[in-house]
Amino acid sequence: MQLTTKALMLVGVASFVMGMVVRKEFGSGDTNEAPCPVISRPPPPSHSSPPPPPPPKVKASPDPSPEANRKNEENTKTHEPWNHPDDVVMGLARYEHDFSASPSWPDAMKMFVGTLRHVGYKGRIVMFVHPLMTSDSPPANLLATKKYLLSKNVEIIGVETAPCQFPFKPVDIHQEIRKLCSADYPMLQLEWARFAIGRDWLKKNPTTGWSLMTDVRDTFFQRTPFADLGPPTGNQTFVYEEYYGDPTRTIATGKKIGIDTSHWFAKMATKCYGKDNYEAYKGKPMLCSGQILGTGTGSVKMLDGYIDEMRANGKKNPTCVPPELPDQTLVFTEIKIIFKTSPPA
Repeated sequence: MQLTTKALMLVGVASFVMGMVVRKEFGSGDTNEAPCPVISRPPPPSHSSPPPPPPPKVKASPDPSPEANRKNEENTKTHEPWNHPDDVVMGLARYEHDFSASPSWPDAMKMFVGTLRHVGYKGRIVMFVHPLMTSDSPPANLLATKKYLLSKNVEIIGVETAPCQFPFKPVDIHQEIRKLCSADYPMLQLEWARFAIGRDWLKKNPTTGWSLMTDVRDTFFQRTPFADLGPPTGNQTFVYEEYYGDPTRTIATGKKIGIDTSHWFAKMATKCYGKDNYEAYKGKPMLCSGQILGTGTGSVKMLDGYIDEMRANGKKNPTCVPPELPDQTLVFTEIKIIFKTSPPA
């Protein structure tokens, strides 16, 4: 399956990307647009110089043919920003108590939802939250956030958790997202279960629009997320690269600006899958598991395979589940499994 790339202004992710991300598109051609021309302002006219001659008269072209008009109309439609009520953006934000890091989770949720609505997004926003938030009388620390989300027409769905049920003892971790499992998927910690929860929602709520499953706490929007995509068709699915960088540009320490799969986050796959698997994608652009975008059916197809691999790993050993194998690390192996192809070059 051919992979093509396109620069796409979509979301700002605080860790590595600030607005500009690169998409890997499965199953469509290259749609790169020409760069905008640079327009310079002419110098002011000199009063001592004679006025410039008038421009030559140009004979008007004949009216374009009906076929030319039709193509012009098609081109215009192709470039209209896509923003439809059937689109859906979803994320897991299952917080009961605030955390010490900045921003606080109420502020993070307001940044996520507020910027998405501010740019004019018309579609559905689905947030998977702590079940106490969905109750009739949520505690005070959740009530204000609940009111804010509902005022922005956000659908909130409670996520129940349960102790994880592995045939081994996982590495001790105190982060709730890696310590607790989903009640529906007792072999998937929340870090991974969010993909199954989102997949299940898409199956119960088929959409004819675009679907974006994304991180929440470190994400904000600078434009409507599907503006450049046009109408969704078939099983299109996209994954995203981190900024790969320019080897000639370095920071003060001499380290290259950007990130690739030589990062320790990708090397963690060697513990579960072995060194040979890592060597297949070493030194390539880092793919981000924080954003998965596609049509409704395309997203479900990709997530089905992703979740099958996660559930299989839950039967192996502690090196094959978080925190030893984060979702970021797993995405490369998942690409090979689902699309039967080598990782992107």
